[in-house]
Amino acid sequence: MNQLQSFKEHIYSLIQDAVIWKAKKLYDPAASPDDKQKGIDGICAMLGTISNEVKRDSYLEIIVSACKIKKSHITNGLKNYLNTAEDLLLGEDEAIHKLPDWANKERVYNYALDWREEQGPHTGIYFTQSGNQLVQMTNFVIKPLFHLFDMAGNTRRLALLHSHFKSDALIELPSKVFTSLDKFEETLLDRGNYHTMEGFGKPQLKRLFRAIGNQFPFAYELKYLGWQGEGFWSYADAVYDGEKLTKYSDLGIVKVRDKHYYSPAGSNLYKSDRVDEDGREVMDDDPYENDKYISYQKSPVSFSDWSKMMMQMHGDAGMVLITYAFISLFKDIITSYEKIPLIYGYGLVQSGKSTWAEGLYYLFYDKNSKPFNLNQGTVFAFFNRMERFRNCPQLFNEFDEDAIDEDYFRAFKAFYDGEGRDRGKGIKGKTETQKINCTVILTGQTLTTKDGASVLMRSIPVKFNDKGERTDEEKNNYDTWYAWTQKGMNGCLVEALSHRKMFKANFFQNFNEELVKIKSILREEGEPFKERIVKNYTILLATGKVMLEHMQLGFTYNQLFNYCKSNIISLSRMISEVDNLATFWKTLEFLYERGDILDGIDFKVESQTSYRKIVGKDNITIHLDKPTKIIYLRLVKAYPLYAQNFRQTTGGKPINQQTLITYFESSKHFLGNNSASRFDAPGGKSINTSSFMFDYSKIGINMERFDSPMVDERKEIQLDATVSKAAETKQINDKFLIAFSVFYYEQKSTGEGSMPKTERVNINCYFHDIDFAPLLVKDTNIKLKGLLSEKTIKDYTYRTLDVTELTINQSQGYTPANVPGTEEAF
Repeated sequence: MNQLQSFKEHIYSLIQDAVIWKAKKLYDPAASPDDKQKGIDGICAMLGTISNEVKRDSYLEIIVSACKIKKSHITNGLKNYLNTAEDLLLGEDEAIHKLPDWANKERVYNYALDWREEQGPHTGIYFTQSGNQLVQMTNFVIKPLFHLFDMAGNTRRLALLHSHFKSDALIELPSKVFTSLDKFEETLLDRGNYHTMEGFGKPQLKRLFRAIGNQFPFAYELKYLGWQGEGFWSYADAVYDGEKLTKYSDLGIVKVRDKHYYSPAGSNLYKSDRVDEDGREVMDDDPYENDKYISYQKSPVSFSDWSKMMMQMHGDAGMVLITYAFISLFKDIITSYEKIPLIYGYGLVQSGKSTWAEGLYYLFYDKNSKPFNLNQGTVFAFFNRMERFRNCPQLFNEFDEDAIDEDYFRAFKAFYDGEGRDRGKGIKGKTETQKINCTVILTGQTLTTKDGASVLMRSIPVKFNDKGERTDEEKNNYDTWYAWTQKGMNGCLVEALSHRKMFKANFFQNFNEELVKIKSILREEGEPFKERIVKNYTILLATGKVMLEHMQLGFTYNQLFNYCKSNIISLSRMISEVDNLATFWKTLEFLYERGDILDGIDFKVESQTSYRKIVGKDNITIHLDKPTKIIYLRLVKAYPLYAQNFRQTTGGKPINQQTLITYFESSKHFLGNNSASRFDAPGGKSINTSSFMFDYSKIGINMERFDSPMVDERKEIQLDATVSKAAETKQINDKFLIAFSVFYYEQKSTGEGSMPKTERVNINCYFHDIDFAPLLVKDTNIKLKGLLSEKTIKDYTYRTLDVTELTINQSQGYTPANVPGTEEAF
């Protein structure tokens, strides 16, 4: 009996109160903050099922002491749980029998809520009230999908809204909606007639999040499309991991290896219900419209087929395009070792540069995507393009150093060095850097030499000449390529991407070998070169060499080598010309400041709206759109002083005068030769002599002691006149206008007591509205308004009118007898 008694006492000593035991299991003082909060929530839920207030308060005091919990942490949470659930440990199962048959008892016990689906108007989320009665408080059910994790703070939950009145709808729920009832309801209403009902408040919102919060597996939103750091390529709606292509689900989710990724552009959440007449999605309000331009498209041709077509259409320029496609796809590999140049097509209108550039652009993008026009797009859109697509090319049209925003010019310089743009985040003191993830294709009509040819030095320029009428073969090639672009070709990028590991393993060694080789050959041939230019072309050469060993591209290594070598030489020479001209102008500025050359004698700067230049054997007048400062330069004294200063300061040999003139004539700011312009001469005299003319504002020097403002000396007039010479269409400074002559009569006094004299006044007119050309025939009466400039030489006054407004009169002009004939400038 003694042993039995001892055993009973031992058993009794081990017995614990179930509530205290459960509380200790739920709460661990050494746990993480999140686990501590979960433990407190569990204790509150357990205590909330004890209906006897005295018993509940007693347990509260014991638990606070036994578990070392701050009392207020439990009392605050307990308010949300009173009379809402049943505690199985206490054995009080009376309430279980009160729950409806459809209820999930575990969900009710743990969260004091449940939900019903496919029940018509009864579909919704139900919450317990006094006596464990379940009351409907929403007309929808939330089905968790994914937790869209974002280190930048834009974390959301992707879910389905299930209701009886509409098919399941995708919704993004930002984290903040679970902390604000107003934001929660507002977000729901944005998606349709989803609403909460009477009794739904912040406590219910908290219960709901506790119930579903852990049911959202992590997914990482792709901030950029194209190459991903985890080692796969992402289209807007599919990924290629180096082995296989996988399409995104309708939710915009794809699993790569062991992680989920989210592409908003691939999600039905942003898919429009609207379609156009051809059955295509209308994307007027789609925030991810631009991303969808890089959606996967099964290509009608292989990458090799595309390459061969580029060679047929563009010849050597096609080699640049093909190798730059690989440089773009493997940009991250190359930039870990070397800097990547821009490619830069330039030439006159209709020379083929746009088709060439679009040959690469539409290899990556949908036919509806448009290149960026530097004269129209915003700075924000510009940098967004630079950042949005990684290891993809971007095409920027209308590159003109004098017309584009200075931010763009600096950005192209920075691209070469991999420098992004800092911008504010909308939070005081916080900034972020917009990265430059793309490669760059430029097109323009002229070659840039601005800022010491800084962009040119960072580019591989490709010149395009007007080919005239295209042959039948050229037209057929274009039509074939264009048909490919209409179907979409970016699916063939997978063929090139499959060689990424091989490229990474071989590029750097080939680059170093080709760099040593080409520099050695240039030195042997005595050809000077610029180090940066050699490296730019060696990037092209090494890339082509590596890929030619594994793919048929329509050209050979020797072709590419000879092209790169030839262009290194020619571009290095061109840059040297730019450098020599810059040195000349800076020396000239120094000579002026020192007083060695004189304003008015060796040069002069004048603001003019027109100038005369020698063309062949003739002198012609060129009219300008606005007053422009022109510098007239005589080399008689300036060149010897420049040459002497160059020898003294550098110890080198200056370029000879004829070479300098050749450089003048090829520079962008050269306007031409003037046969006779008036300069000052010693002794207070003046002479008419020849000079070289330049656009002063584009040279970048200061040759004026007092920088006088640009004064427009034209005066505004209105008059009725008669056309004396019919209109002709002319192209001046890349712009079209019409030129015509008019006359009118005015009375002039010849002296006191004498009869006024009628004189005919002749004016040469220019107007930008070329639609008037067929109307301005001889003897047509017109009304004119414009800016008149007058210049008197000897006894004759030359008049020019820049017309701003023109109206055709109904009556016909007339010419009185005995009036001198019209003198025109055309």
